[in-house]
Amino acid sequence: MKIRVSGPEELKRRLKLMGAAYLGSWVEKDTYFLQPAGSFLKIKEAQGHSELVRLARRRDGSFGKESELLKSPEKRRKELEAALGSVNTVEKRVRAYSYGGFVLRLQSVGKLGDFLVIEGDGSPGGLMRKLGIEKPELVSLAFSEML
Repeated sequence: MKIRVSGPEELKRRLKLMGAAYLGSWVEKDTYFLQPAGSFLKIKEAQGHSELVRLARRRDGSFGKESELLKSPEKRRKELEAALGSVNTVEKRVRAYSYGGFVLRLQSVGKLGDFLVIEGDGSPGGLMRKLGIEKPELVSLAFSEML
């Protein structure tokens, strides 16, 4: 689940008060490649490792995800660009937390703004209430589609 947020500092404060475990912060770079509508293929580079990520939109609007670690990301990027063409590259600053079986990532994406990405099993409704998110602005587009 991806939610646009207007007050990342307030979310950080609430996460701390709730006792969420801070997992760290880093910069991620995602390179997206041309794909049919509803499918996304990207190379994600962060924290000294790279992975190829495939996302496919399900009928309910959620995404199925497959990934594989890459030993030679630059080589794979060139192969994919030659075969498919690239859409664009998105850089984001990430702060990650863990709470109640969920991983929460506050992502700051240049001119697009700030987002909260929640991953985990179960419904995050109670978690969002604890965070003070009453009427979430859900985002179903990939960052590459928003540029």
